[in-house]
Amino acid sequence: MPRENVWAVLLRTFSGESITFAYNWVDSGTTETIWLPGFYSPRALLATIRLNYARKQKISVDLINLNFSINPEVSGEDSTIISGLFLSGARFDEDEKCLAELEAHQLHDKLPEIACIPSENNQEVKENTYLCPVYVLRCDRADMEESPIGNGHFIMTIPMPIPTESTCDHWILRGVSGLCQLN
Repeated sequence: MPRENVWAVLLRTFSGESITFAYNWVDSGTTETIWLPGFYSPRALLATIRLNYARKQKISVDLINLNFSINPEVSGEDSTIISGLFLSGARFDEDEKCLAELEAHQLHDKLPEIACIPSENNQEVKENTYLCPVYVLRCDRADMEESPIGNGHFIMTIPMPIPTESTCDHWILRGVSGLCQLN
């Protein structure tokens, strides 16, 4: 099966939703919630969040870390709410506020909004937490074999609470990851 051309992927990516997001941002300025898949380089957006916080606090950007919270109500004045992510291999249970098994015949689920909170110290990883990798596109084994260092699709890791009866190994073996795009 031939690989898809990068330009074809980009053209398909700039769907009506991303164009609408861009127009709204130009017309009304920055919004409270950022649709992360609408950016060509989501890592650049995260770097900008760190840089703006460092300038505001008048400290080196190297000292700034991004902490993430699935519960946007916890966010502070310097936080940015990101949306538009999907979860592959699991779903996020809104009632229990943790990862859960997918429903039958379901491959992925929409993630709730996530607060991106810049701070000078790292977020402590709690015991029942899975560090979920987030990618721009879905990675398969063939992608990893072509580039052993990584394929450049990785964006960040988000700590996700897991049920007390499961372990991180369970979610790792299921290949749970966050995605900006499903195709």
